[in-house]
Amino acid sequence: MDKKKLRVKSLDLKPLLRIGKKGVNDSIFSEIKTLLKKHELVKIKILNNCQEEKTKVIANVIEETKSDIVSIKGNTFVIFLKKG
Repeated sequence: MDKKKLRVKSLDLKPLLRIGKKGVNDSIFSEIKTLLKKHELVKIKILNNCQEEKTKVIANVIEETKSDIVSIKGNTFVIFLKKG
């Protein structure tokens, strides 16, 4: 599926995970990997109380989960991991 179709599909999604003041850690990465296996397309919201910089959070999530970024809008981003 191309990025444009993924972006359109992601508009109807609600954030499945929120990253708070503790930022990203092993348990967050584990949860994201589980969500990606189940849903392929995952919307994540970075809360305002997150201590880490937004760009670092997103980069860490993409690197750790080996996913692709679909879109970033404000403090919310969508990632994709093709099943199989």
